[in-house]
Amino acid sequence: MAPRPAEPPAQLSLEMMADASAAIPVSLWTVCSLQERMFIASLLADPRMNQTAAAKACGSPATRAKKTGSEIALRPHVKAAIDAAIATRISRIEVKQDRVLREVDTVSLSNIEHYRLTDDGNVELAEGAPPDAMRAISGLKRKTRVIPQKNGEPIVEYDVEFKLWDKPGTLRLSMQHRGMLIERHEVKLPPGSGVLAVPVPPGDDQWAAGAAAQQAALAAIPPTAAAPSES
Repeated sequence: MAPRPAEPPAQLSLEMMADASAAIPVSLWTVCSLQERMFIASLLADPRMNQTAAAKACGSPATRAKKTGSEIALRPHVKAAIDAAIATRISRIEVKQDRVLREVDTVSLSNIEHYRLTDDGNVELAEGAPPDAMRAISGLKRKTRVIPQKNGEPIVEYDVEFKLWDKPGTLRLSMQHRGMLIERHEVKLPPGSGVLAVPVPPGDDQWAAGAAAQQAALAAIPPTAAAPSES
């Protein structure tokens, strides 16, 4: 009697299996075994999941999980299924190179003059600022201070602090992408240092080839004329 396939562990839900199957062509999903489907679903469900953890999630013993995970991941149809799922997700969320580059440019070309503070202590775009400039803000702190008045309404003051994302770092990324930045690194070695060549003993084939070359070179040398005898 053939052993029953392992049941999916508690952390691997039917919803995860459904999400994986929806992102993979039927022709690939149907050729995968239950273990392979569970392995694929585990990898796709959590970006932090590695092959070993995915193998454990699909029922592999802990002592063999690393080897099992590597073996499953190397199977051509499994790799094709994972690649297809990743391509489907990228297409679905529309993360294209142009969009990423626009995001980098938004941060790298940000300007403090793009923003203004409102009377109620909020930050908004100034007139003429790029419409996506708000995405360049990395943090906002807002404190409200109420000052009571003996006669009349209290005075409300706002202490607002906001900062932008790392401008030099993103500007560097933009320049590297456009080929505007070429980095050169100089390596300085201490006096007397250099490359140490360590001779490696030749193998049998190298010995045989060297001996044959030596014999051929000797055979090519013309015979030396005999020296004249002294009378």
